[in-house]
Amino acid sequence: MRTPRMRCIGAGFTAALMLATTPSLSAQSTFDGDITAAGHKQYALDALSYVAPASSGGWLWLNPRAYRGLSHNIEVGAGLSYYSHTAGGTTAFQPSVKWRALRDTTHRLILSVGAQSLVALRKNADHYGLAFVSLDSRIHQSEHAAGSISVGTYSLVGRNPSSGDDQRGVTLTAWEAVGPVRLSGTWLSGTNFYGYRTGTVTYTAASGRWMSLGYSQGNASWHNAGPYVSTGRAF
Repeated sequence: MRTPRMRCIGAGFTAALMLATTPSLSAQSTFDGDITAAGHKQYALDALSYVAPASSGGWLWLNPRAYRGLSHNIEVGAGLSYYSHTAGGTTAFQPSVKWRALRDTTHRLILSVGAQSLVALRKNADHYGLAFVSLDSRIHQSEHAAGSISVGTYSLVGRNPSSGDDQRGVTLTAWEAVGPVRLSGTWLSGTNFYGYRTGTVTYTAASGRWMSLGYSQGNASWHNAGPYVSTGRAF
């Protein structure tokens, strides 16, 4: 069974997945087909908190991270997850990779596969990851507006079955952008580290800088929901 601490970290981690960038660089969302274009990069800093006194379970989560686009439709990323709680903190390294395997411009479909991992920087802490596949359908795209819906499936990798976590689940991501404003949401099924639903509103400036406000809620609530902010820049 998951501990409250693990679920709190998961809320923040899922919130971090919903980062929006400039239209030309598309969107950085781990479980859909958008990737950072080759030769471009992104930097971000996320903060999430369960708003309550520390004595009542309040916590803070920070996630600096970076992504870079490579040739052959590949994106690599790295981040650092820092979680502070009176019951004890956790710090983990977060490497990731994503490959856009197929893009059908006629039917506006994108097939992507990817993986990410949580490598705890403390002995005797959990180390495991996730692999996924997703299919995107672009709703429409014009000079001033765009949208997409993505469905997929994921599997935990290296997770001990005795944890009681669901080892597999489905993903659903949707976003709609009009000008510099973007609305996005994601849901991952399952009661495990990744099983959350998140919604965000993002404003992106012409310089490539963005500011996001959102809220993340675990599938089984237990001091693991709260507002978050994200800021960063795409180059």
